[in-house]
Amino acid sequence: MNILIYKFPYSSNFGGQEKNLIELVENLKARGTNFYLVSSDPVLLEQFKKRNWFAKKLWAGVEPVYPAGLLLFVLTSIYALPRLILNLLYYKIFKKIDALYCLSLSEKILITPWARLLGIKVFWAEHTQIDRWLTRNPYRLFFWLWSYWAQLITISNAIKFQLIEELGINKNRIQTIYPGLDIEDYTSQKPLVISVAEEKLLEQLKNKFVIGAVCRLSKEKGINFLLQAINLLKKNIPNICCVIVGDGPERKNLEFLAKTLDISELVIFTGFKKNLDPYYHAFDLLAMPSAQKEAFGIVVVEAMAHGLPVIASESGGLMEIITDKQTGYLIPATNSEELARAINYIYQNPEEANQIGLAAQEMIIKRFTKEKMVEEFDQAFKN
Repeated sequence: MNILIYKFPYSSNFGGQEKNLIELVENLKARGTNFYLVSSDPVLLEQFKKRNWFAKKLWAGVEPVYPAGLLLFVLTSIYALPRLILNLLYYKIFKKIDALYCLSLSEKILITPWARLLGIKVFWAEHTQIDRWLTRNPYRLFFWLWSYWAQLITISNAIKFQLIEELGINKNRIQTIYPGLDIEDYTSQKPLVISVAEEKLLEQLKNKFVIGAVCRLSKEKGINFLLQAINLLKKNIPNICCVIVGDGPERKNLEFLAKTLDISELVIFTGFKKNLDPYYHAFDLLAMPSAQKEAFGIVVVEAMAHGLPVIASESGGLMEIITDKQTGYLIPATNSEELARAINYIYQNPEEANQIGLAAQEMIIKRFTKEKMVEEFDQAFKN
């Protein structure tokens, strides 16, 4: 097959969707599928070019997912739509594309009907929780209409049910395909590749009870509740340490909160790290205290693949990964006391926590593999 990928997002970062797409393209290319990326996303364009994959930069207007963008979308679409149609024609005629894979809202609204008129199958990736950016979006009517001409692929049933219940999308147009991992990367005993700085950090964490968090530092991730839990536990767990891996708009506020709570010496902010293996090996548990619904939680799956016990909020797609007290621990969202209680329980019951970590690892190996994900996408594209 020949598949054209469109992505014209409001903002750009390297997150779960990007990692998932890279893994998918790499494995489907090995099966003979050709991919062509046309995008305004600098991060994704860089990732494709770094691998010598086809990638072309194209600007297609403003994504209508914020107040000013709703108006600008109308204005920029006058310029963007003809360009997208001509671009689509080029790839249909000269690259013989069979399918269009849309990753952001702009192209879903603008180009879906034109692609179908040209006989091109259309797939929409749905990676984020459905929120006000779409439920109160004046363009949701077009999203609903054009969904009948597309196949929607979600990363969790939580998103699937939102699309059905909140937007009225036909359930027959939606398929859930969970992100998958290359399990060997997480279960093999290969030596860690770490920098000098990471080596010093790992040495510093020896003989500590290390609570890890890996996420973008934004309000919805609930890291403030984790810091409050650390404050509650600092007397009960004398060797407690919290390592927060990630960066984002809330970092300064979180550092100030740690200082205000007088726990700065117990909390380490590492910033963004591409290689997470050294940190997973250093953690005694992973905390995912999300304050809002999570679409999925690839970090949770990665931690569980390492055999780590995980504490997560009862939130969206996280509940499709974790079975409480069997493969992890679920707590109410935005509740630092319950989070502290769960952390303390793992500290007091290390053998049970270890068994739950192993049960989680076994479950991940069965349900969230790269092979399973690739096979399901391959069948979806071909059908």
